Amino acid sequence: MMKRFTLLLLTTVMVTAASAQVRYLDKVFSGVTTTPEVKYAENINVLTGAPMMIDLNVDIYQPTGDTVTDRPVVLMFGTGNFLPPVINGGPFGTKTDSAMVEMCTEFAKRGFVAMGVQYRQGWNPISSDDNVRRATILQAAYRGIHDCRAAIRYLKKTVAEDGNPHGIDTSKIIVGGMGTGGYIAGGAAFLSDYSEIASLPKFINLDTNQPYVIPQVHGNIDGTDTTYIPIDTLGNVAPFSVGNHTSYSSDFSMAFHMGGALGDSSWINAGEMPFVSIHSPQDVFAPFALGNVIVPTTGEIVIGDAAGGGLIQKRQTALGNNDIFYSQGFSDAITASSNTNLEGLYAFNTGAVPADSQCIPFPGQPATPGNPDAGPWNWYDEATFIATWDFVDPNPPVTGAMANCLERQGTLNDPAASRVFIDTIMQYLTPRIYWATGLVATSIEDELLDGSLSIYPNPVKDILTVETSDFSNPLVAVKLMDLTGRVVYTEQGFRTAETTINVSSIASGIYLMEVRSDAGKATRKVVIE
Repeated sequence: MMKRFTLLLLTTVMVTAASAQVRYLDKVFSGVTTTPEVKYAENINVLTGAPMMIDLNVDIYQPTGDTVTDRPVVLMFGTGNFLPPVINGGPFGTKTDSAMVEMCTEFAKRGFVAMGVQYRQGWNPISSDDNVRRATILQAAYRGIHDCRAAIRYLKKTVAEDGNPHGIDTSKIIVGGMGTGGYIAGGAAFLSDYSEIASLPKFINLDTNQPYVIPQVHGNIDGTDTTYIPIDTLGNVAPFSVGNHTSYSSDFSMAFHMGGALGDSSWINAGEMPFVSIHSPQDVFAPFALGNVIVPTTGEIVIGDAAGGGLIQKRQTALGNNDIFYSQGFSDAITASSNTNLEGLYAFNTGAVPADSQCIPFPGQPATPGNPDAGPWNWYDEATFIATWDFVDPNPPVTGAMANCLERQGTLNDPAASRVFIDTIMQYLTPRIYWATGLVATSIEDELLDGSLSIYPNPVKDILTVETSDFSNPLVAVKLMDLTGRVVYTEQGFRTAETTINVSSIASGIYLMEVRSDAGKATRKVVIE
């Protein structure tokens, strides 16, 4: 059954709607402009042990030459086990990891603004005390959620106070994370009240009966307050968590994860945001359904009963939080393939995930704790990895993950193969982002027809009318496509201000209509009942 998960399958299901060139769905821009190291906040870091204030930065990716100023924005958080490369036992752990750059670039080419976000690192994976390991990684994840919410508030502040320098629409903010970043994306989406942590025994030190995360020390749930810790016996204190842009909301529209897990499925409640999962059922670090979180640094379990993509989607489906996706009736090849794979997983009873969940169950590599490739979209350069290794420590203890990296370079870390996964992810994600955030899909030339074009009735059962009020610019062609770009109707060779289409023989669903005139084209959503 698991043989269904093959790279060949991913290659064959990739569908390109290049002819439509619809903004946010297709790569309508060839160039991307990157602005690195833009400060979004500052906060206390504990990576070196002693708390110290650091700047937190984002790299901003924008489509080159774009004139739109109300664009959706995607915040991307990378992997790394809350530790830097090499120290974490692998090659990843920065906002410039290859897959991070590729994902942000792919979003920008479709018209989004994308941001690769730096978040704070630091915890103690090598302590012999299980409580120390568990407490410090949970606190690291808590800080990561704070950093995500600070970045969201930063964006809202730039629009309200700074003239919107990044050209964004803050009502359309999407948060995504891969690996460790998936923990951040899920936590930011669903962890809304401190009681969701304090009420669960696994988040409490049972030896002391103290929660691992304490708001008075680590900050409130949004990270909008400033907390202090004592630094000597004289009563002097120093900041330990600092609020940034505290007058703004931390709310956003949608989230997705590529690996990683949620601390507990009970964090998901009815009425929460839409959420998409891309996860390997073979991932041994973060469970696909319900299971233990293991870090490759040591191979130790740091938290139990975490919820991976399968269980997240099971609960999202049951609570109706992803209904926006089901109402669109996605029938593209990637969705169909994912549903088939989920049916296979259901038969194997590995989580009993509904077969139509909003989830791609991507294959991982062989399930061994030393394998760093639970995310098949990742790749790295061996020379860069070794140079980082030498810079950090020429003689570090060689972990299983490090040795595995060197052994597998050139086989499992193949940029071309990894890009196939990323291309598939983008084709699965972008239509869902489009519907969940209420985007208006437009082409580069839309403004030439926008003010004069009418399409009605919409929704439609039989006869659809397309007309323009600009008689000097008659219509010359229409094309109707499903959400994969497959053309279901086309007509051209006329020059009129109005045309009608009989859609009664076309299957019910959501379609995109491309309308052309001599001056340009426009794309509109059409619902056939």
